[in-house]
Amino acid sequence: MTTNNVLPFADKIETVKASLPGRGGSAMAVRRADAADRYGQFEWPHRKIEAWKYTDLSRWAVAFAEGQAPVPQAVDRADVAARVDAVAPEGPRLVVVDGRFDPDLSRMDDLPQGVELASVAALIESDDSRLQDALKAAIPAPGRIFVALNETLAGDGFFLDIAPETVVEPVISLCFVNTGAIADGTHTRNVIRVGQNAAAAMCEYHLGMSDGRYFADMLTDVSVADGAKFRHYKLQDEGPGALHIANILSRVGRDATYDGFVLSAGADTARNDLYSLLEASGGETRLSGAYLGSGKQHLDTSILVDHAAPDCISRQVYKGVLDDQARGVFQGKIIVRRDSQRTDGFQMNRGLLLSPRAEMNAKPELEIYADDVKCSHGSTVGEIDEEALFYMQARGIGLAEARSLLIAAYVEEAIEEIEISSIRKQFSERARLWMAAR
Repeated sequence: MTTNNVLPFADKIETVKASLPGRGGSAMAVRRADAADRYGQFEWPHRKIEAWKYTDLSRWAVAFAEGQAPVPQAVDRADVAARVDAVAPEGPRLVVVDGRFDPDLSRMDDLPQGVELASVAALIESDDSRLQDALKAAIPAPGRIFVALNETLAGDGFFLDIAPETVVEPVISLCFVNTGAIADGTHTRNVIRVGQNAAAAMCEYHLGMSDGRYFADMLTDVSVADGAKFRHYKLQDEGPGALHIANILSRVGRDATYDGFVLSAGADTARNDLYSLLEASGGETRLSGAYLGSGKQHLDTSILVDHAAPDCISRQVYKGVLDDQARGVFQGKIIVRRDSQRTDGFQMNRGLLLSPRAEMNAKPELEIYADDVKCSHGSTVGEIDEEALFYMQARGIGLAEARSLLIAAYVEEAIEEIEISSIRKQFSERARLWMAAR
């Protein structure tokens, strides 16, 4: 069997879709059929496809195509509840377990006024016009295979709607728990609408409770209206055998801000594909994050920021630490359209290698068609500063402790990008656990 011509799921779509909400001639069923046609025209990602040059999923294709049966995981529900409570102990939260909304673990009775948080499956079943309108307005992503796959097979997810002029104080939590019981894939579709001059913050937690192989596939559309601000944080903490693929597509209006941060620590293979469209003047996109890899983990961050209007700002700041045989990928691209004058774009990735067998691939890109712009990018990969180590040891600090302190300081610089102190503290603690487990 060759790997490049294997297209997993293609022969399962007809049987799987019968179990999805929105059957028959509903608007969702029509969208799903169109997405299935698009998916069938793709090649499964491999190294000869430029966008996937550094992340080859061929071995996953073979595993899915051979239909390796999932190994049912004996995960106690009390353990799931404890894991969710540990990351989101208070405030509104929506919980999805193995791709399906779990109302018993969710906490949505005390949502602030002007906020709607709902299961996408329930809205699909009712053919809700607001969801359909949001999906129609979603950013088209014709070249993204996992967008097409998700639109074909997604059965649930969340719909978050913030009314105009609404300022939401508590951070809204979204918890996605994978027990590993569904190895072929959980496909989750999320839609976020932030109304004009509104402000809100949300944190996603992706929690793996299985050591086995499973596939978590996620598509999130974010629309930030004029004058609004949305802060979007994500902790990817899947199980060690997981494939985690996430497409986050954001549309930013006039004088609006989208502020995103991703901490990637789990999974065997993970890719966060971020696309942000600055479609009106004065918009700002801030994309930052950190990745922590060990063993044979493969962690990929691929970003495209599209400046389609003048006087917009974008920032990309990523830092990663790779140990053992871990591999990191950072592909960051800024496009400045012809009329997008006075664009201010910045992109930076820094990787720290702790092992001679760890590897970092970086591909920063600028594509500029306007002449009055200020854009820069940079990428560095290096090892721990030996002079700093020597300096600390000379003052009585042991080698192991000195290394840990330097690594911690390095990661903290990235996490400092998070504006909300409680999330910043939580992510810092997760980074410290990673360092302690090395």
